[in-house]
Amino acid sequence: VLLGDAEGAWEQMLADCERNALKPRYRGAHDRPLAGCRIDRTIFEGKRYAPVSLVQFSRGCRFACDFCSIHAFYPEGVRTRPVDEMRDEILSLPAKRFLIFVDDNLFAGKRALNELLAMLTPLKRRWGCQISIDIARNEEMLDKLAAAGCCFVLIGFESLNETTLRRMGKSRSHTAKDYAAVLAALYRRGICVYGTFIFGYDEDTPETIRSTLAFAESNKLAIANFNLLIPTPGTALYARLEAEGRLIYPAWWLDPDFRYGEPAFRPGGMSIAELADGCFYARTRFYRYPSIIRRLCRSGNWRTQLVAWLYNIASHRDIARKQGKRPGGKE
Repeated sequence: VLLGDAEGAWEQMLADCERNALKPRYRGAHDRPLAGCRIDRTIFEGKRYAPVSLVQFSRGCRFACDFCSIHAFYPEGVRTRPVDEMRDEILSLPAKRFLIFVDDNLFAGKRALNELLAMLTPLKRRWGCQISIDIARNEEMLDKLAAAGCCFVLIGFESLNETTLRRMGKSRSHTAKDYAAVLAALYRRGICVYGTFIFGYDEDTPETIRSTLAFAESNKLAIANFNLLIPTPGTALYARLEAEGRLIYPAWWLDPDFRYGEPAFRPGGMSIAELADGCFYARTRFYRYPSIIRRLCRSGNWRTQLVAWLYNIASHRDIARKQGKRPGGKE
């Protein structure tokens, strides 16, 4: 078993394997500097992957949300790579390819993000990222984001209920009251939005799911995910549900009876069936062809719009195929 980051521990594990002296457990340092990371993409040559390039600037997140495993994995905070190394890596990638930052939150800090955006702006690359909603309330930062080539952001809205947001551990700046204004500010700058929502907290009811779906459609989110709350080990959520005796599948990631789309715990505001059916309903309604057309027939960069159309069509096809399947199963 290898825990933590691969750098350092992975090389040692391979060396021990060659000597036929594997240890039961290896641990990578969570505070290891990210300077000098070597990215070898030759292993992808000849493979039929999507024509995008994945890059990473930071590891960790400034927040410690109740349900999220990121803080459990990186409790020491956020680390960033040197901007000059990022520039050299990006220049080595195919110029026409769309860049996706795989960071859990690209907004590692105002100074770090400003340095990254200043480096990206003259490169004239188009890219997308996952970012926290607090940046969308800063008009100056939004202008810099757009000028640097950002055209797609994934934002975890998570809930429209203020009580649920507090229970999640979302900061005070993460308020549902101005979600529509945040979206409008991003749209004015030609930035498409992939929004994510979570259902299953005790305040959630079937009406919560329906109203969230209506919000996502009326605000014309390019992409949206309507997720069941998943108790991930190592999180405060998992510990709380375990203490309350509400876990149906204490080790759902290994349980052969657990299926995709099925709650792994007993919700408080609705039945197990209502939660499962509600999430499936939101996904299928959002990715119906009439909904796709209404949401995506808008002005914007044609390349960005094409990506959104392809994702929506793939989701329309795959939602029913995934429901009820065993995670990682051959089916």
